[in-house]
Amino acid sequence: MLILPPNGNKRRETLRDSLRWLGFGQVSPGVFAHPNGNLQQTRKWLQSLDVGKDALLLESSSDDVGIDQAVVAAGWDLGDLARRYKRFADAFSSVETALASRETVTPEAAFVIRTLLIHEYRKIHLQDPLLPPALLPGDWVGSTAYDSCARLYGKVFTAAEEFLTVTASTLDAALPKVEPSVYQRFGGIRT
Repeated sequence: MLILPPNGNKRRETLRDSLRWLGFGQVSPGVFAHPNGNLQQTRKWLQSLDVGKDALLLESSSDDVGIDQAVVAAGWDLGDLARRYKRFADAFSSVETALASRETVTPEAAFVIRTLLIHEYRKIHLQDPLLPPALLPGDWVGSTAYDSCARLYGKVFTAAEEFLTVTASTLDAALPKVEPSVYQRFGGIRT
């Protein structure tokens, strides 16, 4: 839990926006909570925002899911996040359906699909506080969106990499081979 001193200036608005980007929820006017942060990581975040000495940092926990859910309801707009994830899943389901009816996809099309897929997914995912499953609705659409993104990413991965290999280079050489760690994205790319 993070408590900012009251002052109502532009600096406070900027801090609020920055904290939200880091996954904090605003549970009351000057109080922010983070579902997964530890004190060491939060101190680093606060130092990077230059608020370390202006804020009170508290670590707390609860043994009551009801209390935790009340904090989540106060601090995060899960309804808006769910709507954004649903729009994403709906938009890309037609792409997935179209790809299912084809044996192959052109490398250029695969690259475009992968680029748009990840761009759109990250716009939402970067603002997702990644709450523990116990604090999310049972039918959390974020999980569906993640699964859809992973499947579609896997379907276009090889062809998109082929496109990059043929068309892109560094300033003085071919692109390096794909690092093995890339294949671990989404818990292991399923091509």
